[in-house]
Amino acid sequence: YLQDTDIVNNACSALSEISNGPNYRIEAILQADENLVVRLIEILLGSTVAEVQIAALKVIGSITTGDDNQTQRVIEALPSFVWLLDHPDLEIRKEVCWAISNITAGTTEQIQAVIDSAIFPKVLEQLRSEEFKLQKEAVWTVANAVSGGTSDQVWYLIHEGSMPLLCSFLHVYDAKFVLIILESLENMLRVGEETKRLETVIGILSDCDGKNEIEKLQYHDFPRIS
Repeated sequence: YLQDTDIVNNACSALSEISNGPNYRIEAILQADENLVVRLIEILLGSTVAEVQIAALKVIGSITTGDDNQTQRVIEALPSFVWLLDHPDLEIRKEVCWAISNITAGTTEQIQAVIDSAIFPKVLEQLRSEEFKLQKEAVWTVANAVSGGTSDQVWYLIHEGSMPLLCSFLHVYDAKFVLIILESLENMLRVGEETKRLETVIGILSDCDGKNEIEKLQYHDFPRIS
């Protein structure tokens, strides 16, 4: 709660190290100060030093790796994430996407909270970045939501234009990354079939050349892909 930038940075770094581990360590910092998340959000929005904002983001990100109840404690940070995804610092945007991806790996209610915060359009913008590490975090955000979301939530992501963006990464060398995308596309096709909109989903795949890219992957060197 001090104003000295170095002290705040070091305090956030310490909390990040403490909470980077088993859930009981996350619970320890949450119980130590019930206003911790509020203070972290103040730092995110009030600091003009990227290093300090990143340190605060790492604490929030660590909390989101906990159980669903612990993750729920940082839901109130979502509005600040919307703003931070426009930040010029790439590392800040990467940390934000990492935290959001942990939230979308949670409950359907938490996925809905991300949707309601109008964050996904900003996340999809990160897929147009030229920085692969940032793109990967953004893909995980979408993939987790598609994997655990309801049909309506998955359809929302389809409607927002996520499929062509995902398909644009099917040619990358990272096999694990390609698998994540293929699983997401498979889930989207499944939702299309369940909601009787399969032709629409297939049409989106065809229009972005996704079908051709998927067919090429039948000859991929990695067996799980082919």
